[in-house]
Parts: sequence; C-alpha cells; structure tokens
Amino acid sequence: MTRAQLADAVVTALAAACPSSVARLRGSLAAGTADAFSDIDVEWVVRDGRLVSCVADVRAVLERVHPVAAVRTSPDFFHSPQRRLLFVRFSDVPLFWWLDLAVWEASAATGPDDPSTHARDDEWSRPASALANALGAIKAVARGHLDDANGLL
Repeated sequence: MTRAQLADAVVTALAAACPSSVARLRGSLAAGTADAFSDIDVEWVVRDGRLVSCVADVRAVLERVHPVAAVRTSPDFFHSPQRRLLFVRFSDVPLFWWLDLAVWEASAATGPDDPSTHARDDEWSRPASALANALGAIKAVARGHLDDANGLL
C-alpha cells in the first residue's frame, strides 16, 4: 500500500463511519507538495453532538483500513467540547506516514484558537511527544531545514 492509497482509504473510511461527516486531506498531500518525508494530514468534520462518539470509534475505523500501532490525543484540545487532534501511528509502514487527524464539530470555529481548557501535563505522553519531536527533527534535516531541526531538539 502506498502512502496515497493509505491516505485515500483513511478519508473514505472516516467519512463512511460517521453519518453526515466530511473527511478530506489537508496539508502537503492535499496541496500536491508532499515529499518522501511528509505525513498524512486529514480533517474530519462531524455533525454537532457527535464528536465524542466519532472519536471513540476512530481506532476501530482505522484498524479496518490498516493495523494501528498507537493513537494519542493532543492535550491542546483534550477537554474541548467541539474538537480533537489525534496522532495515529500505523503498524508496518514508514514512520513518516503518521496521521495527524483534526476532528471538529460542524459548528466549531476552524481557526487556530480554541476556548477549551488545556490538558494537564499528565495527559500527554512524554515518550510519545519526544518520539514525535525526534521524528520531526529527522524530517527537517532530510529536507535541509536545519534551523527547524534544532528547534525540535
């Protein structure tokens, strides 16, 4: 399975999993600027009142596409009543094929600010965060963005 095939299958599965939802690619894959180190960025807009149930089913939905090694939730939106940001690592694919899944209810603002309460420090896995930063640094070095890599270390 190629990264493009995996991304398309993820979008299709998410859209089918939650009635009246819309899933679409974003980021470099959507813009056609992806390189060998690009991850998979997807936004999933769900019907109001369905955020919790749709997010609860994410792992099972994605497991039908490809085996999932890990799912974690960003603490920035952990307590938000209308948004979640999930990070999904699939099994047996390159580490760069990480899925960043932004999920929000249709009525939620799509801007970068969210009035939600920030998560407690213990809701964020320090090892998972360190691994994500290390992976980001490797990608930045491979792309020749040394300043970005230094900022992640």
